[in-house]
Amino acid sequence: MFIMKALLLYPPLLGAYTELYAGLSPDITLEENGIYIIPWGRIRRDKGTIRQDILMAAKPEEEGGLGYGQTLWQWSQAHWEKI
Repeated sequence: MFIMKALLLYPPLLGAYTELYAGLSPDITLEENGIYIIPWGRIRRDKGTIRQDILMAAKPEEEGGLGYGQTLWQWSQAHWEKI
């Protein structure tokens, strides 16, 4: 485990950088809607490098995708209404 931790695993703080950058960075504007933020706060504009199953899950069903975003939203609303 020591070798794996030293060579392959990263500190949790680096994972937090991605979310903080995506949520608070002035670099991300409405004009850049649809970009992906990948680990450690990097912008990925080239959708050719994103896995196709992730792209399909992100698309709404009306556009031929799987509609997972809408499903998650509905599930979240149903569970928060109980609280």
